[in-house]
Amino acid sequence: MSVVTTLTALALVDAEGLAGSALAWRAWTALEVDAEASLRWHPAFERSYPGFRHLDRLGRACALAAEAAGFMPGARDAAETALILASPFGSLDTDRRFQASRATPTGIAAGLFPFTLPSTCLGPLAIRYGLRGPTIALSTAPGREAEGLRAAAELLAADEARACLVALGDWLPPASADELGLEPRTEVAVLHLGPGVAGSAEARCFDELVHAEDPLALVRARLLGSTH
Repeated sequence: MSVVTTLTALALVDAEGLAGSALAWRAWTALEVDAEASLRWHPAFERSYPGFRHLDRLGRACALAAEAAGFMPGARDAAETALILASPFGSLDTDRRFQASRATPTGIAAGLFPFTLPSTCLGPLAIRYGLRGPTIALSTAPGREAEGLRAAAELLAADEARACLVALGDWLPPASADELGLEPRTEVAVLHLGPGVAGSAEARCFDELVHAEDPLALVRARLLGSTH
């Protein structure tokens, strides 16, 4: 049988909560975290992540989703795992907050500046999980986030990585979206992909996602059904 790309784990984080292959749905309200303070590491996870508070919002969403998918520091093949982000809005939320900080009495928020590049949030994730494969940030058109899945499949087919951790989506909350004249979007999915056997359930799942008009909606449906 031929070897193809397969889906081995997935997770979703949004403004209401998070769920994944390794975590049943947990609403932020049930965790006693209000909407404005969502994307908290604790109490979502008991495991420590000392650098979490230094991440921008998009990076926090990616980190939460990676753990909810069951990806752990020291995971097998981590040193040969690629990390890919496909995001239409990228760092727009951080860009807006950084620009706003320039007009405050306290001055520029220097900690935000590195994250005005969307790829910056991937660095801390690669360090946490020990990922040494290719790291790629893609700016896609809205609804074209599946390009991140295709990029992962190409890396696996070329034997440039043994596995891929792919993040799809954006974290653009209402305050930033309104100022920029855009629709808010606070939803990030993380998928763990690897080589597998053609025709397997995992291969069919990947094929459905890579050809889906809205891959994040399909991730949501797989994790939550029609109840959320």
